[in-house]
Amino acid sequence: MNTYLATYLHDKGISLGAHLDTWARQRREPVLWLQWEPLRGQPGPPEFGWVGWIADLWQEGYHWHGQLAWVHPHGTRIQWLPDLKRFANDHRSPVAVR
Repeated sequence: MNTYLATYLHDKGISLGAHLDTWARQRREPVLWLQWEPLRGQPGPPEFGWVGWIADLWQEGYHWHGQLAWVHPHGTRIQWLPDLKRFANDHRSPVAVR
């Protein structure tokens, strides 16, 4: 799921994240949550207005969280980040990137 949601929630998505974590940990099947959101307090985006592409994967009791890319808010351009390779090459991940 790609969303631009947390900005509009009263607590900026904190309770949504906690609810999702609780729900995902109870699932037998893997859960992948993808979200586009404005990010603050870190190296900024390559261009004004771009948003962070965040991923969370819950699988077999394991939770991985990271920023995969910066993305244009319309999804027309992407700047991949090192977390993409770490995500894909994790031994629990279903895909591998070389």
